Amino acid sequence: MIRTDRTVVVAGFDWRSAGHDALARLHALRRRTPDLPHSGATPIVTVATCHRIEVYAEGLAPAACSRLLVAQCVGDARAPLPGIPAPRVLVGEDAVRHLLRVAAGLESVVVGEDQVLVQLRRAYRAASAAGLTGPSLHRAFHAAFRAGRRVRAETALGRGSRSIAGAAVNALQRELGDLGGRAALVVGTGETAALLARRLRQRGVRRLMIAGRSPAKAEAVAGRLGGEAIAWPWRAAALRQVDVVAAATSAPEPSIRAWMLRAVSDDGDRVPWIVDLGMPPDVERCDGAPWAGRLIDLPGLARRIDRERALEAEAAGHAHRIVEQELAAWRAWRSHRAMRRALWAG
Repeated sequence: MIRTDRTVVVAGFDWRSAGHDALARLHALRRRTPDLPHSGATPIVTVATCHRIEVYAEGLAPAACSRLLVAQCVGDARAPLPGIPAPRVLVGEDAVRHLLRVAAGLESVVVGEDQVLVQLRRAYRAASAAGLTGPSLHRAFHAAFRAGRRVRAETALGRGSRSIAGAAVNALQRELGDLGGRAALVVGTGETAALLARRLRQRGVRRLMIAGRSPAKAEAVAGRLGGEAIAWPWRAAALRQVDVVAAATSAPEPSIRAWMLRAVSDDGDRVPWIVDLGMPPDVERCDGAPWAGRLIDLPGLARRIDRERALEAEAAGHAHRIVEQELAAWRAWRSHRAMRRALWAG
């Protein structure tokens, strides 16, 4: 059902509402689902990151937006999703406030993280290029971009590097101490994997190997950081040569299998510390595995970061005020637009 008032509505799953395990399953299902054709009659923007899958729509009934989200994940709007909670749906001002909070990094695992703003811009540009945006979504997303820029410019949340990759390397350094002179293998060549590689190099990692399914992409990432690209099948052998393996791919299946780690352990070699930022997970889980205590993954990072949130309360409060200021500007635009439409109708 299409509404005539062009209200913004969002339906989504995220790390808070669905949990990391359910979100990993949804990402895996979504990657196996062919893209659905869209008529363009209903403006929509789909945002899919490690921590959320959300559909923002204009003029669509909440139930219809929820069905569209499920269809994008599994190909069938009425398919059951056992073990996965119902999507969270927000309408009107609540939907726009949520979008502004996402852009500000207030809905991220790492509060104020900077990657999400880039991801929102990319999603919006893709929808615009496909002719899928309308005036309400246009205004809402541009208000979100302003809020995101202001939060990073005007609050302490913009100081230093804020990303899930940075948080993972911080956690790794707390476990290992100085990373100087260490050897690391990064599995993946996408945005998060490249950021992991950069952060590891900045912390002093001596030998940096990059493994990717695309040799050209692996060479490009390695070349920018003075690392070495290795062939994808060699990643199992490389595990014996490194202190750290960091994986972040978008594959639906694990890129580091349990047998690879077990072979290292069974031969008496020390299993490297593992950073797994894949969604779904990149490292195959195995009950009772001797390397389980050397794993840093997204749920574990979320628990670590929750303990640190109190230290960021003041900066987050400033960010909340910025969100409300930008929401007020959006609200004024909406009222002015409604008044003009009423005058034209009269």
